[in-house]
Amino acid sequence: MFDVVVLAEIWPFSSSLMLWWAAAGAFPIVMHLWNRQRYQSTDWAATRFLHAALIKQSYLDRLRRWLLLATRVFILVLFASALANPQFATVSLPDSVSPNLTSTHTLLVLDDSYSMAATRSQETLFSRAKQAAQDLVGAAVQGEAFTLIAMGNEHGPVIHYPSFDAARVASELERLPIAGGDSKLVTVLGSIERSISAARQKFPRLTSARVCFFTDLGYNTWSVLAGDTVRDRLRRIGQSAELFVIDVGAAPGSNLAVSRIHQRQRLVTTQQVIDFVAEVHNFSDQDQDEQPLKICVDGQVVENKMFRVAANETAAVKFQYRFRTVGEHQLRIELPPDCLLIDNECWRCVPVRDSVNVLCVGGKPGAARSLALAIEPRRIDPIISVEQAAEYELLERTLDEFDVVFLCNVGRIGADEAAVLGRFVRGGGGLAVFLGDQVQPDSYNAWVEAEGTMQCLPCKLGELIAPADASAGFLLDPIRYEHPVAEIFRGVPGSGLFQIPTYRYVQLQIPEDDKTEIVFRFSDSGDPALVERNCGKGRCLVFASAASMESVDRSHPQRIPWTILPTAGDFVSLVQEMLSRLTGGKTVGRNLKVGGQLVGEFEPTNHIPNCQLFLPDGLRQLVKGKWSAEHPERFRWSYSRTQQVGIYRVEPVAAPIQAQLFAVNLDVQAGESELRRVDRSLLPPFFRYGVHQPSVDSLGLTEVADREYGWHLLAFVLLMLLFESWLAGRPGEVALRFA
Repeated sequence: MFDVVVLAEIWPFSSSLMLWWAAAGAFPIVMHLWNRQRYQSTDWAATRFLHAALIKQSYLDRLRRWLLLATRVFILVLFASALANPQFATVSLPDSVSPNLTSTHTLLVLDDSYSMAATRSQETLFSRAKQAAQDLVGAAVQGEAFTLIAMGNEHGPVIHYPSFDAARVASELERLPIAGGDSKLVTVLGSIERSISAARQKFPRLTSARVCFFTDLGYNTWSVLAGDTVRDRLRRIGQSAELFVIDVGAAPGSNLAVSRIHQRQRLVTTQQVIDFVAEVHNFSDQDQDEQPLKICVDGQVVENKMFRVAANETAAVKFQYRFRTVGEHQLRIELPPDCLLIDNECWRCVPVRDSVNVLCVGGKPGAARSLALAIEPRRIDPIISVEQAAEYELLERTLDEFDVVFLCNVGRIGADEAAVLGRFVRGGGGLAVFLGDQVQPDSYNAWVEAEGTMQCLPCKLGELIAPADASAGFLLDPIRYEHPVAEIFRGVPGSGLFQIPTYRYVQLQIPEDDKTEIVFRFSDSGDPALVERNCGKGRCLVFASAASMESVDRSHPQRIPWTILPTAGDFVSLVQEMLSRLTGGKTVGRNLKVGGQLVGEFEPTNHIPNCQLFLPDGLRQLVKGKWSAEHPERFRWSYSRTQQVGIYRVEPVAAPIQAQLFAVNLDVQAGESELRRVDRSLLPPFFRYGVHQPSVDSLGLTEVADREYGWHLLAFVLLMLLFESWLAGRPGEVALRFA
C-alpha cells in the first residue's frame, strides 16, 4: 500500500516550498516549441546542392540543440533545488541492529517515576532520558515508526499507534511531564506486548521491533526482575523485539522527604488551636542534624522549625496554628533543597468553619440534656453549636446542616429515618447512638439488615443485661487504650470513667465482617460497651447503655438507673473524644496521594452542573458533573488524572465563590524517594545495556550532524551556466570548401 507519510519524508529540504521554482524549467521547452513554428521552409533550385552538403551534419546539429535544451532545463531545476537547501544526515548502524530500518518499529519507554526528578550536574534524570530519546528520534531513517510509552501512565501509551512523523514524536517527548507516582514494570510490559501486536496488524511491513527503556534503574521499579514471572515475560517480548536499557545515571547524595502532614483535629474552627505533625524521613545512612523546616499557610511563611533525624529514620516535627478566618486554607511544609526536590514539599488542605454543628435527638424529655452539656460545657464563646430535638423532629430537620447527630434513647427507627441517617453518615456525617429504656431492638436490627445506603449501624442489639448482684455493676475496660477514643485516658489510669458502674446495658452483637471495631468492653462480662464502624465517608459509634440517668429499669422496685456515668467528670472527656472522632468526615478526600480521585458535590447555580478545575501548574480544565442520586439537589463531579503534586482548586462555573481546595501529595512510602538502584547484573542477558551520552551511541547509533548542500548546488549551477554558454556559442552552420 502506498504510504503518504513515507513519501513526505523523502524530501530532505529545509525549504521545500522553494522547489516550486523548478516549474520554471518548463520555460525553455515552451520557447523551443515556439521557435520551431516561427519559420516556414521553402525549397528552391539554387540551394538544393547546399542541402546535399549539409545533410551529413544535420544529425550532430540536432543532438546539439537537444543537449542545449536539456542543459537549460536542468540549470533552472538545479537552481530551485539550491534555494530549497537540501539537508542530509548520515547514520551508521551496528551489525546487531537490522539495517532495514524502514521496517523497524521502535518503542520508546520512558521511566517517568518521580525518582527521575533527581538532579545530576544541574540536570534532572528525566531531562536526560528525554534528550536520549530525542537523539534516537532525530537519527531515525525514512519510514521508521515510533510508539511512546510512559511507565507511570496508567492510561496507556502516550502515542498508541506507530507514528512515522518524527516531528510529532519529538513534540510529544518535549511535552511529556514527570509523573508524581511510581512505575509498574509489570503493567508496562502489558502495554509493550499490545503495542507490538497492534503495530504488526496495522502495518504489516513493520517486521522488526526494538524496545528502548530510558531509566535510572531505580530499585522500586526494577527489583521485580528478581522474579521468574517478569523475566519470562521479558523473554517472550525479546523473541519478537530487541530490548535495550539506556541508563541515564543516578543522583548522588542523601535525600530528605516530607512523607505526610497529620492533623489531630478532624474539624477545624476559627476558635481552635490546631495540632499538626509533619513527618520527615531520612533516606540516607547518615544522621541529619539541625535541618530547617519551613511552614507556610496560604503562601505566607508562619514559622521555621529546626529538627534532627537519624539515618533511615522518621522525625515527627510538631507545630500548632490557629486559623483566623473561615474558608479554604492550604498548608505547605518545605525542606531545604537536595538532590530530589519533588519530595521536599508536602501540602494539606484545611477547610475552616466558625463552629461545629451538632444535633441531639432525645427519645423522651431530658434524655439528651446531660449529653448536650457534655458536648459544649461553655456558655460564653462556644466552639460547638448544639441543638436539641425530639424524636419526631428527626425527619423534619435537614441533616446536611449538621456535622454530628446524637441519638439518645430514641425508641424506634423506621425505614424513612434509617434512609435519612444512612445517607447522612455515608456523606461524611457522624452518628452516635446511646441506648436506653425506650429503645426497641427489633427496629434497630431491621436497620442493620437493610441494604444499600440505609445501613450504617455497626452491630445488632441483643437482650438487656443486668448484674447478678443488684448492688454491683459493670465497669468499663479500655482494652489497653488501643483505640484513639481510649488513648486520651492512658495517662489517667485512675479515671472515674472506669470506676463508675453501669447497671444495665443492651448486649451488642458484632457481625463477623471485621469492619466493626470495639473501643470499650465491660470488664466483668467481656461484652462490647462502645463500638465503631466506618461507613462511606462517615462513622457511627454505638454505646451499649444510656447517656443519662433518665433511663431506669422499671422492673426493679427501686427503679435502678441504667448508668451513672454522666456523674463522672471524665464523661465530658469521653463525649468530647467521641465528637472529635465523628467530625470531619465531610472533608475526607480533600487530602490524597498521587493517582487518587477527586470527588465533590455542589449545589448548582442556574442549573449548570459543571465546574472548573485549576491544576497545580496553573492550567484549567472543565469538569462536567452529574446529578447526585443521594442528593438530587446537588451535582456530583470527579477527576482522576491527579499526576501532579500540589493544590487543585475546584469551583462551580456559575458560582466561583463556592470553591474547594484539594491537596495531592507523593506517596513517599512507595519507595521512589529512596534513590537506590538495582545492580546491572540483575538485568537479563538478552538486554542490551548502554549509558546515555550526548548522542545516541548508547544504542550503537552514531549520528553525523546534518549537512547543507545548497551552496554546493549553486557552484554546480555556475559550472552548468559556463557549459551552456560554450554549447550555445558553437556555430550551427556547416562550412563548405570548394576544390
